[in-house]
Amino acid sequence: MPEILPHNSKRDLKSQAILNTAEKLFALNGYDNVKVEEIAKQVGISKGSVYFYFKSKENLQMALTYRAFQALIDAYYQALETNQGHTGFEGTIALIDVYLHFGKKHPYYYELLLDYMTFIRSEVNQNMTPAMQESIYFRKVKGIHNLPLSIVVEEIERGQKDGSILNQKEPNLLYLTAWAMVIGFSKLGMASHNETFFKVPIPDLQAHILQIVRKLLLDQS
Repeated sequence: MPEILPHNSKRDLKSQAILNTAEKLFALNGYDNVKVEEIAKQVGISKGSVYFYFKSKENLQMALTYRAFQALIDAYYQALETNQGHTGFEGTIALIDVYLHFGKKHPYYYELLLDYMTFIRSEVNQNMTPAMQESIYFRKVKGIHNLPLSIVVEEIERGQKDGSILNQKEPNLLYLTAWAMVIGFSKLGMASHNETFFKVPIPDLQAHILQIVRKLLLDQS
């Protein structure tokens, strides 16, 4: 006899199926080139059912962005757990390394995170669509989008206190300096997972960025 799932479980399974299908199609064809009808067809439901679960295409995109942030945050916490008992310097380097490798495992999530950061910076200078204003997932993302920053900054502060990070400049400044390189890497690495636009192997660039971050954190000038 087949298992009878609770109503909420059935709803969760359906919403996850919609999200998984949307993620696959958006990653493959681009958000603007995918219609809600295509998502519904692949899931085996009506277009109206997609809107029942996610209200709008924008809300669906924000649900995937929320998933991307959660994946990154979970990866950060896993790195912190792995580095328990290590210095703040080692923990900070581990977090930077996690982000540098995050796109290899989740290339589309990289894209979502970068798109969101671009969007949120321009939010005050543009009129948001009604669908975005009503998106519950947009509100959810806004509630956690600073958490990755906070995790790294707290680890920098810990390193300054335990003496493993010699650079005593403002932790936010150190973070943003390292982050500028990491974001540059993210953009350069989008074209290929093996080498950048300038034919530099991605692993070599990752190692070089980590080397520069180490020097930054140990700089006493």
